[in-house]
Formats: sequence, C-alpha cells, structure tokens
Amino acid sequence: MKKIITTIVLVWATFFVAQAQNLVVDQLSIEVLKTKGVSRKFNVRSLNTSDSKNLSKALTRCKIESLDQSPVDVNAFSLLDTVNKIRYKIGDFKAYRAVGAQSKMFLNEEILNEDGEPFKDLPEFDPNHQDSFYTYIFEGYSNMAVPIDFGTGSGIFSKNKKSRILFVHYDYVDYNKFTAEIYFYLFKNLPKQPYFELYYGKSLVSQIEF
Repeated sequence: MKKIITTIVLVWATFFVAQAQNLVVDQLSIEVLKTKGVSRKFNVRSLNTSDSKNLSKALTRCKIESLDQSPVDVNAFSLLDTVNKIRYKIGDFKAYRAVGAQSKMFLNEEILNEDGEPFKDLPEFDPNHQDSFYTYIFEGYSNMAVPIDFGTGSGIFSKNKKSRILFVHYDYVDYNKFTAEIYFYLFKNLPKQPYFELYYGKSLVSQIEF
C-alpha cells in the first residue's frame, strides 16, 4: 500500500488506511486515520435522521491532540465538496480514548413543551454555547446540515404530537488526546463528481479523493 501524506481515498466498501502526517491547525494536532462509507441502518452510531434515499453516510476517523490543552470545539470541522460547492456539517460525532467517551449534544434553538418547559428527553439548549459551524463563511458554498428526529416526546395523554426534528451541535471535548469519529451525510447522484476537502475552521486539514 502506498503511503499517502495528506490525501485520503474515500472507499465505500472497506476501510482505506492513510499514513498521514500530523497537521497542526489552531493549536490542534490532527491526523486523519481512516475513512469509509457506513450503513445508515446497521451502524451503532446511526441516529434517526432524514430517511432520504439521496443521502449516504461517511465516517472520517481522526487522532486529535490539543497542544495548548484547551477544550476542542469539534463543530468547527466541515467537509467541502469543492466541485459542487457544498459544505457539509457534522452529522454525528463521538470522541473516545482508552477509558471514556464524549458525544454530548446541544440544541441549536430552544424548544418547549405545552407547559412552557424544556423537554426532559431532549439535549440541553444553552444560548452561551453556539454552533461554530456557522461562524465560518465559505463564499459560493451552500451549507448542508441534517437535523435529528427526536420523535414527538409526548405522553400518552398529551395533545401535543408534533414531531421534533431539530438541529444540534456538540459539546467541546476536554480530553487532551482523543480519537474522533466524525460522520457526514452526503448527497448522492450529484450532477458532477464530488471532490472533498476536510476543514477545521478555515484551515485545510486533508484532501479526500474518490
């Protein structure tokens, strides 16, 4: 297998291992380890999201180290299709190390039940914890974000049966070193063959080619 420095080939059937050098971006050391397409139905990290047949799900696994030991804002990761001019938001995320894991979500907006109280079964809404994905502007690109369907969340006698399809983002990771599993939901059957680049904020982390 030839060594690949900063280029990852995305293979839908099997893993492709990349011998990537560590890239330092915003006081983070980021190494892309593996990428692969994953099943949307038979995957332990399969959230109840859009059931559109026009979307596929892809995993990017990275080794991350916070060089200044600050919490890591994973919401700054995005995947750009530079041909079709689409910028994909994280669809699912998990940070883990030998012992422990983090994947806490925050709602992007507040939602209240019929009594004017937050739903107890939903992620927290914190107005001081904003989704940094939208902080970064890429001119000419359309943002693609997939919401999560949390169901109705209503009791059996409740009149409120509205489905709660909501956008979320993720808590900062306070591990100094961890492995990140970053999932993206990608459009299929685009007019042009996509070409992907992984970004952290406005900094290019790695190119991803088919």
